[in-house]
Amino acid sequence: MKIEMPNIGHRNAVPFEGIAMFIDTPLDGKIHWTSSETKQVVESPNDAPKLVYRREACERALPSFLGMGISAQEGSLENHAFRSKVGIITEAWIEGNTVMVRGFIYGVDYPDMVDAIKHLRTKLGMCVKFADMVGEWPTELKPEFGYITDFLVTGVAILHRTKCGFSGTTVRILPQSYKWACAESGCPHFMNGEVQGFCSEHQPKR
Repeated sequence: MKIEMPNIGHRNAVPFEGIAMFIDTPLDGKIHWTSSETKQVVESPNDAPKLVYRREACERALPSFLGMGISAQEGSLENHAFRSKVGIITEAWIEGNTVMVRGFIYGVDYPDMVDAIKHLRTKLGMCVKFADMVGEWPTELKPEFGYITDFLVTGVAILHRTKCGFSGTTVRILPQSYKWACAESGCPHFMNGEVQGFCSEHQPKR
C-alpha cells in the first residue's frame, strides 16, 4: 500500500525504510501508554500480559500508516515526541512476520536526524503509536499474553532500540539522487547527485 510521490529529487525528502513492528510476536519491551488527553505516559506493571498483534489486525491497519508522521525527540531519541514530526510515511506492507514502512525524513529541515539515522543505524529502531485498540484477553487470572485484534496507527517514532516495544525494529536511509543547482553563482543549470557540485561547463580545472 503506497502513496505515490513525484520523483523530482526533492532535497527535503530523504527516503528511509525500516521494520515498524512484528506480527504474531510478543512485544519484548516494556509496554507504555500515552493518554491522548493529558499526554502523560503510563507504564504497565511488570506482570502485565505481553501484547501480540494478530496478523489480521495488522492487515486491516496497513492503510492507517499512510500519511502519518515520523516523530523524533531532539537530542535524545528516547521518547515518542508526538508533536515533533520529522518526516512522513508513504508506504506500508507486510513481509513475513514484519510490518515494513517507507517514507521521507525532512532532510533540509532536520539534517541532524538524517545524520543520526546514518551513524546510529544499528542502535535505532521504530515504535508505532496506536489508537482505538481492541484486545482479546485470556480468561486465566494472570495471562502471559494479550492479543490485539484491531487498531489504528497514528504515527511512528524513531527511538533507541532499548526504548522500542520491539527491539528488533530497524530504520535506515535509502540512497537517493537529488536535484541541485550548479554551485557556480548565477549558473541556471541543474544536475543530479548525492551532493552539490558544478555542471559540466563550470567543473573546476585541475
